[in-house]
Amino acid sequence: MTKPCALALAASIGIAAAAAHAQEPSAHLLAAGTAVRGKITLVGKTVPLPPGDFVIVASRTRDATHVKGQWIRQRVQLVTVYLAQIEGNVLRAEVLATTVLDPSFTYSKWEDEPCRRTDTLFRQDLARNAGYQQNCLLVNHVTNVYTREPEGIYAEAYAWLQQRAVSLPVDVIIQASVTRIEVGEWLATVHRFNPAAFGCDVGRNPSWATSAWHRSALAKDAERAQFVNSVVEWGKVIQAQVDDEIRNRGARSRDAAATSAQLHRCRPKAG
Repeated sequence: MTKPCALALAASIGIAAAAAHAQEPSAHLLAAGTAVRGKITLVGKTVPLPPGDFVIVASRTRDATHVKGQWIRQRVQLVTVYLAQIEGNVLRAEVLATTVLDPSFTYSKWEDEPCRRTDTLFRQDLARNAGYQQNCLLVNHVTNVYTREPEGIYAEAYAWLQQRAVSLPVDVIIQASVTRIEVGEWLATVHRFNPAAFGCDVGRNPSWATSAWHRSALAKDAERAQFVNSVVEWGKVIQAQVDDEIRNRGARSRDAAATSAQLHRCRPKAG
């Protein structure tokens, strides 16, 4: 094959791949109950999923906050989709993804500092910019999840989980949150993992501050620390891929990267 032919073939393959990516239906338009695996597309942006099958449970559109622009025009809206993974009656993982509903509203400029919080299990700020560019990963623990009906899209999740007799509340969840902002662009993901579903002894978790998963207590249990570290590594992979979506519009393949981070499965305690 001659070099011009090879270049033409490579270009056609790239165009076909981009077209296929653009034609994938956005997750917020899919019916509740749709099963997905590997990734979803949300308004043209790819969001990777942890291994296994997930179910699209709910989506919600809301007016954006922390944004300024030409308010004479239509207010910018964000769309969020929620997915869940359950095994038997156990909630194993949750994924939320949020982006701009209409990307043509590029006149808007975000004013948010997602990495301002410092009392976390892990924090990685790759932008260090208090203006219109943010690239933040936060990993933290959340205790007493779904003890009562929550607000927002989590209320729909709570009802869905109850309908399926999922065991609630969840003592503790390890959550990796990624927020990527570039002037008028916004893509945020939240990956939440139930360590009990990965064989971990969750210990006592009466509150966030007194939880066995608080950073002050984590070093006392090697299995818990290893599980948190695996969520951190997963979060770093997601942060890199979300950044790629904003910078390159998914131009590069991320299938290998998505499988490079594996969540730790805790070993049972002896005795």
